[in-house]
Amino acid sequence: MTAIVLVAGLTLAASFLCSLLEAALYSLTPAQLEVAKKNGVFGARRFAAYRQLGMITKGEDRDPRGEHRRQHLRRFGGRRAGR
Repeated sequence: MTAIVLVAGLTLAASFLCSLLEAALYSLTPAQLEVAKKNGVFGARRFAAYRQLGMITKGEDRDPRGEHRRQHLRRFGGRRAGR
């Protein structure tokens, strides 16, 4: 029983930490990223490359005008999956 509680606690802690780190990455603006690249911050060039390739995007970067939703509605006629 103790092992289950310990594993569940560690899992929740790891999930919380990942969520915080993800939020920190998404909060970087392009200007901040350029400054980090110029200052030689570890990983800044790689992160900028990933973002430029579209591998790391914010919701508004990926779909600024709701195009994804319009495509979904055209494809499924306004119905949700499984209904």
